[in-house]
Amino acid sequence: MLLQEKYSKQLVNILDALKHLSDSNFCELDQDNFDYQLVDDFKSIYNGSFKSACGASKGVLIFKEFGFVIKIPFSECDGYEMYGAYECEEDEKWNYCEQEAIRYYKAEQANVHQVFLKTELIKDFNMYPIYIQEIAESLDSLEESDSRSSHSDDDEKFVRNCSDIANIGWQADVYAVYGKDYFLKFLDFVEDLGINDLRNANIGYIGMKPIIFDYAGFYE
Repeated sequence: MLLQEKYSKQLVNILDALKHLSDSNFCELDQDNFDYQLVDDFKSIYNGSFKSACGASKGVLIFKEFGFVIKIPFSECDGYEMYGAYECEEDEKWNYCEQEAIRYYKAEQANVHQVFLKTELIKDFNMYPIYIQEIAESLDSLEESDSRSSHSDDDEKFVRNCSDIANIGWQADVYAVYGKDYFLKFLDFVEDLGINDLRNANIGYIGMKPIIFDYAGFYE
């Protein structure tokens, strides 16, 4: 089932508020202007509760009570086409959210998608692409431990000997939950696609399940 179908009722008012934003709200969004250019106007239209956050490549509207976030990619480009294919000269910028959605599809094809949290295009507003993803708890928000699972010392030792792509405890949880074959296949997939920036702010858990929710990477 598509996420937009699963959360169709919850999305009605959110999408309606986004629809009432103007072209200028989406024009050349970046980390510095996201709050005052888009979030403030959205807040004046949308009656429900939400929080917002942003990084270098995207902004996020967080609807914790509904269990999902809306991801909005940044770009310095002026134009957009279907699925956020930017009309940029020299391909200087691209849609990190679209890259995430494509990588999830590739993960499904490789049968390693279990650790990736799905990113899905909802629709374009003013030819601007909007995405949905379910909520996970980031590793850097956990206060007492860097792990949620009962992986063994041997699991962690194995991981230390073969991978340094992310937090060792979190990787040991992936190993403990999904097994050696899956873990090695997952490492190969990450390497083959050049997925980077798997820092604690981009990985975490849903319950006891280790998950990656930001896997677009970052490339300068």
